[in-house]
Amino acid sequence: MHPGAFDMLWAMTPAVPILSLRPALAWLSENQADLARGIAKAAGLRLDLVGCSGVNQSGAVAGLARALDATATDDLRSALASSDIEAVLIGAITTDESEHTLLSHEALKGLDQRGVRVFSLAPPPGRIGDPGQGFGDGSTPGRVELVPLLRHSQGFQAATAALETFGPIRTVAVSARCGEAQGSLGARLVDAMDAALALLGEPDSVDAAIGAPMGAGPAPETLLELRGDCSALLRCTDGRSASISLTDQAGPWFRGVTILGDRGCLRVEDDAFEWIAPDGELIERSEHSGRPADPAQVIGQAIARRLEGVIEHEDPRLRLRAIGMAEAAALSARTGQAESPAKLLRLAGVKV
Repeated sequence: MHPGAFDMLWAMTPAVPILSLRPALAWLSENQADLARGIAKAAGLRLDLVGCSGVNQSGAVAGLARALDATATDDLRSALASSDIEAVLIGAITTDESEHTLLSHEALKGLDQRGVRVFSLAPPPGRIGDPGQGFGDGSTPGRVELVPLLRHSQGFQAATAALETFGPIRTVAVSARCGEAQGSLGARLVDAMDAALALLGEPDSVDAAIGAPMGAGPAPETLLELRGDCSALLRCTDGRSASISLTDQAGPWFRGVTILGDRGCLRVEDDAFEWIAPDGELIERSEHSGRPADPAQVIGQAIARRLEGVIEHEDPRLRLRAIGMAEAAALSARTGQAESPAKLLRLAGVKV
């Protein structure tokens, strides 16, 4: 286990009681009404204001607002400045929106001063080190919180004691899939790298390939634009490794990690884990509902735990290292060569 990993991994806590509904603004794509409704219920949010990402027609915004019993807004800057919201849910966002409105330095500073929390299902816009990215610069906390993170899931919480006695980890395999309404490939990639970083530390190199869906257009330049499937191999200098297999083109929702070491195999999912010995015998298993994880419930509970202080703000250095690893994977897919996350961060002028 990477030194200090447990300090940043899991907090063993009961479910968070939701005492009152918090007024919130949601910025969504047209197909995220059902997801947002479920997230709000699980997170204890009341969606008062709703806007629509990437759409200029008022009809799309009005349709979302009717579906969510909320007030429609097509002026995001004004809504953020004047409303009494306590949280913002970013379901989807475009590059222009992030640069000029919601994730601008001025908007985020104003929200931070008012104590408004910003939760995003989308990865950061631009490239690491760009101003106004909203995810911190490595020395100050970022104002945008990516949700949900696999290493904060109930399954990882349940596996804490097992991981403490599992011993050194040799190999990690991270797998995740979702539909486009539940988050993008870029979001899945940052989440997977975050889990790999916690378990193995920063890899020496990342070798990745990305298969885009038909009609996706030119190769994307940023994590925010990634769509399709991603396969990646992470290599550490001491021979340890991680493999990653991700997609935003297939449901139902699934996230899981297989952890291998001398003491067998740990398999961890969103809500459960099991530990299997090298001879195949079951050593330990947590309770499992047997049903596929509900993405709205997973995301909503992650937001609730953060709002109630169960999960503290992320160390900005760890967050930037995970984003750097994700950007190294995207760069590797473009160059066809293995890339170094540490080198990418240095070239971007980011000190972590």
